[in-house]
Order: sequence, then structure tokens, then C-alpha cells
Amino acid sequence: ALELFDSTESMIRIDMSEYTESHSIARLIGALPDYVGFEQDGQLTETVRRQPYAVILFDEVENEHPQIWSTL
Repeated sequence: ALELFDSTESMIRIDMSEYTESHSIARLIGALPDYVGFEQDGQLTETVRRQPYAVILFDEVENEHPQIWSTL
């Protein structure tokens, strides 16, 4: 992030160990249309919307549910 954007604040860290259940993808990217909470963005989508020029670090990917990574 420092090399690309001259700022360490341009790095988004997502702790993937918080996404160990298959349904937790909604917390990451937001709920699908017609689901409760559809109006709210997920952690990743909201952060990228506010800070579109950033490096995204998916930390602890070995602990996430396999379906999460295939969705991303």
C-alpha cells in the first residue's frame, strides 16, 4: 500500500477467520436481493466503496469457509 499509494492507510485488512460459516458471505459482500438486510453493504463492499484505491489483504484465509473464497 505504501509503494502503490504512498500511504499505509491505503490497505484494507479483512480477517477471514470471522467467516467460518457458509452464510457469513452476506456479512462480507452484503445480502442478496429479497433477503433481510439487503439494504446494507457488507464489510468488504462498504470499505471498498469508501476507499476504492487500496490494497486488500485477506488475512487468515486458511480459517474461512471454502465457499467464501469461491464466491469471491
